[in-house]
Amino acid sequence: TVALQKVPNVSNAICRSFPDKNNCTLVALCNITQYYASKTDGIISMNVEERYRSIRELAKKLGYDGEHGLSVFKNRRFANLFCKTFFKNRKIKGCCRYFITRKRAIQTIEANRPFLLSLASGYYFDHTVAVFGYANYTNHRTGKTYTFLMLYDSWHNTCRYLPWKNTGAFHITCMTELIDG
Repeated sequence: TVALQKVPNVSNAICRSFPDKNNCTLVALCNITQYYASKTDGIISMNVEERYRSIRELAKKLGYDGEHGLSVFKNRRFANLFCKTFFKNRKIKGCCRYFITRKRAIQTIEANRPFLLSLASGYYFDHTVAVFGYANYTNHRTGKTYTFLMLYDSWHNTCRYLPWKNTGAFHITCMTELIDG
């Protein structure tokens, strides 16, 4: 049995669609902000190229130069800069959490908030992805439930799955989300 929970309207842009290098954090933010663009009456562009250009300009203020990626330690400042630019009249801010729990990830998805996940271990080492859902798979033979985060990794434009619970996987992570402040 598979149970799914997804946040709607998250885009699936990929890094190589843009001229920059080491732009995974920019692309991941671009992908999750499609969800917010669908709710802001034009304040945030629905056009992925326009949104990426705006995000790139913000990243340049934090030292992004098109060659070297943004440090994970700048994620909160990057998200806050985005919020201050596009949510001027709303109290939305960027928030980072390190070593997140499964419960925290699930609660965030169930609250309809896609998020950035920067990983410092495993297949996605030194990479940031856009998380927009989760899937629970229950093995009827053993009764064991396995949880997978659903994400766009910005290398492929199809959904990827990151094993989370009962798979033996361990991830060193930083979760960056936009929250009502």
